[in-house]
Order: sequence, then structure tokens, then C-alpha cells
Amino acid sequence: MKSRRIAAFYPGRCRICGKAVAKGTEIFFRKHFGIRCLDCGPHTADDARLPSKRKGVRTPPAPKAAPEPPRWTPFKGDGRFKPLDEAPGFDARSRAALEGSDGVHRIEYGSVREIIEDALSDYAQSDSNLDRLREIQAMAFSGQASWSHYFTRERLLEQVFDPSPALLQAVERLRDRLTGMLDLPQRPRRKVRRGLDYGDELDANRWLARDPYAWERMERASEPRRTLTIGCNVSAHHAVTPEQLLYRGAAAVALTDYLTQQGCNVGLSLFKVSLDPTNRVRTGIVRCELKAPDSPLDLSAVTFALCEIAFYRCAVVIAGSRRWPGHLSKGLGNPVALPATERAAVDYLIDSDVLGEEAALNWLRKHMEEPKHV
Repeated sequence: MKSRRIAAFYPGRCRICGKAVAKGTEIFFRKHFGIRCLDCGPHTADDARLPSKRKGVRTPPAPKAAPEPPRWTPFKGDGRFKPLDEAPGFDARSRAALEGSDGVHRIEYGSVREIIEDALSDYAQSDSNLDRLREIQAMAFSGQASWSHYFTRERLLEQVFDPSPALLQAVERLRDRLTGMLDLPQRPRRKVRRGLDYGDELDANRWLARDPYAWERMERASEPRRTLTIGCNVSAHHAVTPEQLLYRGAAAVALTDYLTQQGCNVGLSLFKVSLDPTNRVRTGIVRCELKAPDSPLDLSAVTFALCEIAFYRCAVVIAGSRRWPGHLSKGLGNPVALPATERAAVDYLIDSDVLGEEAALNWLRKHMEEPKHV
């Protein structure tokens, strides 16, 4: 489209930036398309025609520019998930994790559902990070990658809230096996009250002594419920096998179940700790609450998150990588132990160094014999 550079005959305004143009100012002019200032440059093919002043003549609409793709696209899935709300602690526009006063970047999730939504969304803190994560997900969900335990996207969505019977049975067997190897102390839940005027059994000695209060009965002891928290650091490097992580998760579930039976309110949280996940993040921590202290233990709800390595690698690792500011490192960060700040916030911690049956058994033996719950 051609436009002429002339001196303005009348005062007006630039059609692009709206800047006032005085009479005699040099401008670009095109019939039916108005004026443009020198800063905005000549007319282009995308410029819209001026509205016609003649009656009955319609001005053709200007072509619509293609909308820019959103930086963050919520995962819609099959209707079971809803878009993730803006969470506190994140930059509202880029959804990047913010750095704490101690130099640690932290990401808090309120449920497994939020991690899945984040992991299966399509955004990152840079274009190169986004391309990298797309490649990783394509490899991980191919169904042929041992790194992701041969999972596909559909299989992950199917089992995250409804684990396979094989996994549930394996965790149940491991839990029974681990706890069966230990001589666990049992707390009395009832006590006998004696010297009553009625009850379940008659005390022969008191009756022969003509004591009117010769009865005794069994009563449930009323004890205050303590609140305890358990943390499981599921961080694992590339050489960790699914079975090794399975034992770690099974030990956390076993201790949760045991303390619940002892009359405690037990909270259970998942942690992931990465060292140098990007060039701008020295230490990054992902935390997700799997069980609130006042909620009952649902084995299927926590089994997949703690015991299936595919959830850690395809969901937790990817979700965190979308939020870390900076450029992702080659290995997406090195797994390390939980820092002292987070460690002090939980009563029991099963860390990233617990791998395999023997390590899980030693961890259970150590913590089940501690008097924290007494």
C-alpha cells in the first residue's frame, strides 16, 4: 500500500498512536485510510479503511490479527480437572516461583490435582524451557521410556486417583512386611475400673468382705489426640529404580497408618528438592499436602503420589520445571536432602537417601521406637 509524505493541510491525529498532528507537520497520507505520524511510519496492508460518510455504504471490516498464544494454557483434560487458580507466592503474570528471604525458591501445592494440572499445562519461563519440556514430555509419555516407567499420558490420568490393583497390593504387602518385621509397642486403648456398684465382673475378694462396691468394668480410656506430621522427600536421580522408590513410599504410608491407629492426627506431605535446577535457582523445593491431619487415611489417594516413580518424574519434576525462573539445567537439577528449615517443620522425615527394603526397614525401626507419639 502506497502512502504519500506530505505536510498536513489540517490539524488531526495519527490513526495508530493517536498523537495530535498540527497543521503543516509532515505526515504520511493515504486516501480513505487517514494520516500516520512519521514515528508510526507509512501505511501497511493491515490498516483499516476510514468509515464511509455516504449513506448505505458499508466499510469492510479490518482483518483480525491472529491472537498471541497464551503464556500459560490450563490443562482441560477430560473434564476432571479445572484451571489452576493463581496461587500466592508466585508471580501473577509468568507464574514463576519467587525467591524466599533465605535464597530458596519454594512451590506449594494444595493437592495432587494441582500438580497434575500444572505438569500437563503448556507454559514455561522461557521459549527454550518450553521447547525442552515439550521434548521431555513427548519422550516420557511415549509408553516406551523406562525413565517414566513406561507410562503414557492417558495411563497417568487414569491411575493418579485410581491406582492399579497391582500397585495397591504391592504397597499393602510391603507395609505388612515392614511392620511385621518390627516388634511394635501397642498402647492400651482401654482400662479396668474397680470398686464400682455395678459392672461387668464381680471381684470375689471384695464380695466376701461384704464390700458393696465389688464390681469392676472395662472402659475406653479417653486420651487427647496428638497432631503429627510426616514428610516424604521423593527426590530421586535418574538411576533410582521404581522398586527403590516404592519401598520409600510404603514406609511413609506404614508409619502414617501406625500412628493413626495409636490415636494421633497425622498429616502427610510430599517434598521434592532440587539443587541448581536453573541458572537462577540455587535450591528449589516443591511441597504438596497429600493428607491433612484431620482427614482419614485414604490409601489409594497417597499411594500413587508416594510410591509410583512415574508420578514423580512426569508430574512433580515437570511442574516444578515450568515455574523455576531462568534457563533449565541439563539434568533439571540434582536431588538432595531436605533443608533444615523444612525438616524442622515435620515430626518424621523419610529423606532421599532411603532406597530399598533394608533402608526402609531401618528408617521404620528408628522412628516407630521413638516416643514422639506417646
